[in-house]
Amino acid sequence: MTTGDQDTITRLALDLLDAVQGRAPAPAADHDALALPFDRMRAAGLTTGLTAAIGRWSAGVGTPLPPTWQAWMTEQGDEVAARQRRFDEVTWRVLTALADAKVPAVPLKGVVLARGAWPGGEARPMADIDLVVPGTERDRAAAALEDAGFPRTDRNQWEDTFLAWPGSQPLRLDGESAGHPGKIELHPGWVERLHNYLVTDDDVVIGRQRVGELSDAPCLRLDPAAFAVQVLGHLSATVVRAEVRSLNVIDVLVAWRALDESGRRQFGELCAAIDPRLVAPGLWLVTRYRPDALDGVPVAAALDRMPPAAATALAGAAPTDVLRDGARRTSWAWRRSFTVAWGEQARMARQFVWPSGVDLRGGHAQQGTARLAVGRVGRVARRLVSR
Repeated sequence: MTTGDQDTITRLALDLLDAVQGRAPAPAADHDALALPFDRMRAAGLTTGLTAAIGRWSAGVGTPLPPTWQAWMTEQGDEVAARQRRFDEVTWRVLTALADAKVPAVPLKGVVLARGAWPGGEARPMADIDLVVPGTERDRAAAALEDAGFPRTDRNQWEDTFLAWPGSQPLRLDGESAGHPGKIELHPGWVERLHNYLVTDDDVVIGRQRVGELSDAPCLRLDPAAFAVQVLGHLSATVVRAEVRSLNVIDVLVAWRALDESGRRQFGELCAAIDPRLVAPGLWLVTRYRPDALDGVPVAAALDRMPPAAATALAGAAPTDVLRDGARRTSWAWRRSFTVAWGEQARMARQFVWPSGVDLRGGHAQQGTARLAVGRVGRVARRLVSR
């Protein structure tokens, strides 16, 4: 499976989304993606997270799938839908536990999209439930979730992680099945991790909360414009890390298209008010796939606010350069271009020279970190000396 195959599958999903939303005719049976061999389609589909959506949307608009795809797409859709139902029950339990503990919590990203703007939300795969709580409430929130039966598995600067259904055994290892372990991720504010350093919105976006509910449980909700910007910010972070799952490109378009005229104006204002690294990379990628999709959003202005080296790097990149590929890592020049302070450069350098497994593209090491480090120390030192 290549990032080229991911790109082809992404374009099919975007064409199907446009057809489902009445923006374009249904893709024809000779669409380039439909010529992919089954094994390549399967690998690219699972990496992008789009197979269940493609199966559902193609049936809805009358685009025929190759016979070799159909049974697997149907089974994939059934599994993702079953997983969604499982997450729906967990969402109610999680939000109820936090409300009972009087901890203000804001659900984000997929758990909201799948229950709202996403066409056929049961076809949107989910690995986890993302929640934001005030930093001062982090410990109380974590205790409330553990008391509700969700074991904590990890804690770091940007999140606490809990098992959504402890003791489960995966039916498959592709991450889409109903039996594959799910997670709850609790964030102290909106924090995105780039290359070993953190970027936040300084509460400009995440502060736009209002009382609401999700899955019949009380919670706080972001207003639509703020929610769309947060979805964009998550995509932007994965562009910088060059590990985009194309599912998140669909997320941005869906969230944007759900906004009314006032919401779109507020979206642009919020984009201009926060760190451009949470804005411009995602806008760059979405508009590479759909140049006119974000009409009225100041994409050029967002890119102009980026560090000049980062703007240059994006201008010279293609979507395939930032799609998830566990066999490749981004270059020193790419990573350094997005840093804006010496502290960020130092943290980026440390990750580049001595990466942990989760720091590699795709979330896993292709070879031991010690071996990686030995090969990079000299190169990094030469670059630092030659600057």
